[in-house]
Amino acid sequence: DLPRNFTTAEKHLPPTNINYHNAFLALHHQISSKWKFTTQLGYMNFTQIGSSMWPDSLKANGDMYRSIGIWDARGKNLLGQAFVTGEVQTGSLQHKILAGIDLGHKQYMATWGQSFKLNGTDGPFNVYHPEYGKADASIVPFDRSMPLKDRADYHEDERYAGFYAQDEIHLFNDMLRLT
Repeated sequence: DLPRNFTTAEKHLPPTNINYHNAFLALHHQISSKWKFTTQLGYMNFTQIGSSMWPDSLKANGDMYRSIGIWDARGKNLLGQAFVTGEVQTGSLQHKILAGIDLGHKQYMATWGQSFKLNGTDGPFNVYHPEYGKADASIVPFDRSMPLKDRADYHEDERYAGFYAQDEIHLFNDMLRLT
């Protein structure tokens, strides 16, 4: 068993910096006593410059061979939704109506194509007898000379649109509802 605050990370590893910014806007308009219009917009933007450390192997005696890889990323999401809700009576039937549209554009790119072994000067890191600072000589700076878009291993560009309409019909004094 290892203590909760145990880490396999070296003190001199460059930090991972994440900048995350978002904005949300929601507008509601009461059309009448039974009808309401709502629109919601969301914008999310983040960048990450850093690394990710993984165990390469772990032996029963606690010897761990560690690897560290670059993990630079950028993501941007633009999301929108507009819908109307309301009630209408047709004869003895009560209808609750929902109709709207959802739109989105999600973009993400990341690189993890550079990695190296993080080994100490006298062998692997041991989780039961950790000695920090011995791997400093094996810490290699990542090559970030090209823009992320040119070195990204993964690109995602997703656009979607969804339209929906729902009629919830109340029957038999609200004992049965059909949608």
